[in-house]
Amino acid sequence: MAAVVLVVDDEQPVAEVIRLLVEDLGHRAVTAPNGLEALKLVEREKPRLVISDIMMPHMPGDELCRRLKNEPEHRGVKVILMSAADARRADETGADAFVRKPFDLDAMERLVERFIP
Repeated sequence: MAAVVLVVDDEQPVAEVIRLLVEDLGHRAVTAPNGLEALKLVEREKPRLVISDIMMPHMPGDELCRRLKNEPEHRGVKVILMSAADARRADETGADAFVRKPFDLDAMERLVERFIP
């Protein structure tokens, strides 16, 4: 059964590559340019997985992850954080995985398949 995956990145080309990868795996992808917009989509779309950049305007991905992991209705949502920066910000959020940018498409595919079998 296809799952909904929310892709959050302020760099549209990056979000588009991940969206295509998710759809090639048979899932439905929705995108948001920042954490604030992502929170709205989480309520409406009920994603099983969120793939989010950390460094974004309005609300960074680590704050988005913290909010999701602290709300009982969203705790089951898996979160993959991405950044070209240090992974320490991701470690402090309860994220399920961290991917360093630029990422390897095969590695990202394996992570998606791990969290959405």
